[in-house]
Amino acid sequence: IHLAKLLRSSPEVTCDFLNSADVQAGKLGGYDMLMMPGGSGYNRYMQLGEEGFEKIRKYIREGGKYYGICAGIALALNDPKRLRLIPYTREKTPPRGGYSAAIKYNSRAQELLGISPDVRFMRYHDGPLPVKGKSVPDSEYEVLATFDSHVMQKGKSVSPMYGMPAVIYGRYGKGRVLVSVAHPEYFPSTHDVLAAGFKPLAGRAITFTYPKKSVRPLRVAYYSSEIDGAGDARKTVEDALSLD
Repeated sequence: IHLAKLLRSSPEVTCDFLNSADVQAGKLGGYDMLMMPGGSGYNRYMQLGEEGFEKIRKYIREGGKYYGICAGIALALNDPKRLRLIPYTREKTPPRGGYSAAIKYNSRAQELLGISPDVRFMRYHDGPLPVKGKSVPDSEYEVLATFDSHVMQKGKSVSPMYGMPAVIYGRYGKGRVLVSVAHPEYFPSTHDVLAAGFKPLAGRAITFTYPKKSVRPLRVAYYSSEIDGAGDARKTVEDALSLD
């Protein structure tokens, strides 16, 4: 819901909700982009099925854009019951839980996203850690950011995380795919990262007006000698302002 609010607040975006029946019916064809937010990748497979997955693949192959976050990258992996969009598989690790993770963007991200090659702290919530797998026909991909931290739930066994892909971008057929393991929509400090992802996909970044900043208005006292004149001068002034 938070991500949808962000998208709907953008003057450059219209955002409609589709269900699995809509996808299976081929309704993606009228859209510039498919946003796949976080959640359960397995549940989405069970809901969409191979019929829905093939409709998504066809949509992207023919020029559609795919923006995936957390479960969105899990669905894109080259694994069974997945979309098989990117040449990566999921590293088998125990659940890591939710933390703020350090993510380092590279110089290529600066070219494509306009994000400076620096470390950004972003919400991570047990997203899949991609490792290189079998190639995907008619596709090419590159890593735009890697993890620069190690997060693990207390008591769980340690597994590598430093240097693993955090953001991947590339081509699938005639379409474009951008996927992020972490959640750029979670913190206001990384909303610019979320918006920048639209640039290589749609050719331009977008802006958000949500959440709105609530700033108390300045209270100004306005005095003039005319207000002390005969009659209710204040009402005359207020009437004049409202008419104007």
